[in-house]
Amino acid sequence: MENAKELSNIQLTKHTFDKLINSILKLFKHKYSIDEISENQLYGFGNFDAKLPSLKKDFEKISNNFINGKYLYNKYRELQSGKPQIKLSGYYKHIFFKYLGFNDIFEFLKFEVKDKMELLEQQKLLNQETSSKTYYYVMYYFGEDKKMIKAHFTILNNWKTFELIFVYKDTEDNIGLPNKNGTNFLGRIVDNLF
Repeated sequence: MENAKELSNIQLTKHTFDKLINSILKLFKHKYSIDEISENQLYGFGNFDAKLPSLKKDFEKISNNFINGKYLYNKYRELQSGKPQIKLSGYYKHIFFKYLGFNDIFEFLKFEVKDKMELLEQQKLLNQETSSKTYYYVMYYFGEDKKMIKAHFTILNNWKTFELIFVYKDTEDNIGLPNKNGTNFLGRIVDNLF
């Protein structure tokens, strides 16, 4: 079984992903002696012919599992749109490097990324801490009773969880503290986005 680090996503610089995708395409075209191929056929989606070569089929042979043929195409489109970093899921990153004969990203970088500045930038991305940042916001809600209600909105766990706390005043103007009856005036919502 793979450990959590092996299953985690990785961020690639535009330069590194460009090298990765071009290496995959070069190997594919050489393997099947193809100069030109439609995107649907290459990536294995839409009206592609399952009998003809496609990266989807090649990746399914490597993984012995279902491959979403559009995943690589979508990542390629991110590259074409100028996105400075491309995130690869833990599931697909292994397949991409294995297809090229590399064990992992570090082996790929060693042999394929020659530009020192680009290599340093990619290594810096890989070595960054994966600590979760927390974002805090103050919100105001104008309710049905025509009163302004203040709220605290917190985003946690790398944008996967949010917490929304409404602050109400009681008749004695106590804010969010238990009153004499022991009731609390904080309305609280916590939810996972994913």
